[in-house]
Amino acid sequence: MIEYFANDPLNLLYFIGGSGGIWYWINQWRDRIRIRVRLQKETFDLASENDLKVKVEYEIENVGSRTTSLEPTVFVSGYTPKKEYVQASFEISDLERELPPFKPKMFRAAFKIGAVYPFLLFISYTFRPTRGIGKRLRVWSIGKRHIGFVRFYYELLRFKLFGIYDKPSEPNS
Repeated sequence: MIEYFANDPLNLLYFIGGSGGIWYWINQWRDRIRIRVRLQKETFDLASENDLKVKVEYEIENVGSRTTSLEPTVFVSGYTPKKEYVQASFEISDLERELPPFKPKMFRAAFKIGAVYPFLLFISYTFRPTRGIGKRLRVWSIGKRHIGFVRFYYELLRFKLFGIYDKPSEPNS
């Protein structure tokens, strides 16, 4: 490969800055659409004997360089203390779901789900923009402590294989 560029140094310019060159792909990577999600508030009301009405508020920010909007459906899944997998979906109630770059926006959703919801462990919320890559918000348990990808799946594996569940410690303030 070095010999290829040594024989004709202009090929290096084509590689770095030409159409489809490395700078083009670096800029495409830096300008991709991404979203950041924070769970702000969650409240429960009794909807019926076996169901809860859950009201949730999220702060969502587009950290990409182009405007996008949010799909109205959000998916939630988790595990009961008896290792049963539970999943549901709900609709975001706000009609204006446009996400301009670098401006956080609050969204609200309300949905009915089984009364086991407050006891779910390893909860995962999936948000999808209309363009760009979706975001999965991973939460340890009802304490709503956000955890990263590796820690989430490590703890989930311990829970599924051995039934070990360590309550999350409070983050340092």
